[in-house]
Amino acid sequence: TRRCNGAATPAADRLSRLATGHADDLLGAICLASRARKLIAPAMNSVMWEAPATQRNLELLRGDGAIIIGPESGDQACGEVGPGRMTEPEDLLDAIAASLAGGAAVAPGERTGAVPATVQSVALGDGPLAGRHVVLTAGPTREAIDPVRYISNHSSGKQGFAMAQAALEAGARVTVIAGPTAASPPAGVRVIPVESARDMHAASLDAARDCDLFIAVAAVADYRPAVVAPQKLKKSDASDDGMRVELVQNPDIVASVAALADGPVVVGFAAETEKALEHARGKLARKGLDAIIVNDVSRQDIGFGSDHNAATLIWADGERTLPRQDKTDLARELVAELAARFAERLSPGLCAS
Repeated sequence: TRRCNGAATPAADRLSRLATGHADDLLGAICLASRARKLIAPAMNSVMWEAPATQRNLELLRGDGAIIIGPESGDQACGEVGPGRMTEPEDLLDAIAASLAGGAAVAPGERTGAVPATVQSVALGDGPLAGRHVVLTAGPTREAIDPVRYISNHSSGKQGFAMAQAALEAGARVTVIAGPTAASPPAGVRVIPVESARDMHAASLDAARDCDLFIAVAAVADYRPAVVAPQKLKKSDASDDGMRVELVQNPDIVASVAALADGPVVVGFAAETEKALEHARGKLARKGLDAIIVNDVSRQDIGFGSDHNAATLIWADGERTLPRQDKTDLARELVAELAARFAERLSPGLCAS
């Protein structure tokens, strides 16, 4: 439903009832009595969708193996703007067809030119990451100079969302902490939107305390302005000396997660323009990571904004180079390699759920 007025809020109420196992009506009884995979396509007011209670119910449903499709973002009938719009009917049909066929289908977003993704076609409980919670960061961060300007980079979020899709297909429950990006996340992941590096740092530390594998894909701004101007900075007519902005260092997100006691397996990403392997090996040791994935963003045929990438996965005593390919295929190879290489630490008997 897109209705926001009145007391009837069927979608939010139904999520709550499904999550807690209510069976006092026909739909609830059927869902509780069925072993079939459940696809849920909620639609509601954006504030209601973002409410902690709704997000808790979604986490419970995902943990039980349900696949959440959408919702999409945009204008709503009640006047709100944001996430909560119903997924388009043709995309719902694609998701249903993919589930019935056990194959992949186009997810919401591909028809509008956003990053291609596939509907999760592997039920939670299957795959090498079955029962595991994977947390990823994706996209850029923005560091405000004033209310109009900011410092950022060219990251599109495509590789991060491709890694999230691959983790879903491997059976994991997936949370993505996403900076500002026009790319669409895959259906079935929990997305925590953030703006700045400090926002991402706080969200990452919070999420990492309840995860088994943390993959830092985001291109985080290393520095931020020391002071954010409360009003737009004006160009001075009396001087042509230019604008001077003092920068201070942002917290190191992946190193902070790696320093957690009894923390998850931690994998970093390194976007380099020279001496890529040398710099990546240095970061691996300096930040205390379990592995690092490095790519050369100076190449015009891969990296930022492209649908293709090439990378080298490095760990303490070895490495594996993966050639140029679609980012989704690369992500699947990387996730499979990580799941195999750290299988013992990611075993359900050894990791917290």
